[in-house]
Amino acid sequence: MLHIALGARFRLMEEAEVIFYFDYVDPACYLLDRALRALLPDGVTVARRPFELRRPPLPPIDPGSEAWRSRCHAVQRAAADYGLEVSIPGRMPWSRKAHELWLHAHAKGCCEAMHSALFRAFFERKADIGRIDVLISLAEEAGLDPTEARAVLDVDRYAAEVEETRDAALRSGVRGPPTVEAGGRRLEGLPGRQELLRFLRAAAC
Repeated sequence: MLHIALGARFRLMEEAEVIFYFDYVDPACYLLDRALRALLPDGVTVARRPFELRRPPLPPIDPGSEAWRSRCHAVQRAAADYGLEVSIPGRMPWSRKAHELWLHAHAKGCCEAMHSALFRAFFERKADIGRIDVLISLAEEAGLDPTEARAVLDVDRYAAEVEETRDAALRSGVRGPPTVEAGGRRLEGLPGRQELLRFLRAAAC
């Protein structure tokens, strides 16, 4: 079973051997999240940290850009190595509100259901998770009070924490998602299956 903890104000609420920096609109993060679930040794805990690839007021990622197409092709190649499939959405919304909703879900004790729902909604259902109405529907499906969730998103209650977590990661040397840390070691980008296995086994020792 995968146990999740959050570094609230950069302090883990439980001891975690692995830290995973991710963004909900990044196919590399979606693939690595699935790989971690499949390969994580028993008893090893993971702390998830939101890290926006493109934060407002910068424009969202252009899915037609050469750099993004190259990234997506690399994800498809890596997916084959893991024996998984990843469908790349054609639109790229900001992920700020999705991360805010996950932080709200964490405070309410249902972050795992919310985390899975956000990734599946974007990559499997091609839902626009940058839209508040879509997020509220997902929140309700995950067991959250939709009225409270809307109020939280409307007042940007967790916006500062999303930014602070990203800034703290940058100060520590993290360059972007996906990144996995354990035991003073760091894996940047999307590792191959065997490389990830070796990394996780070392974390379990």
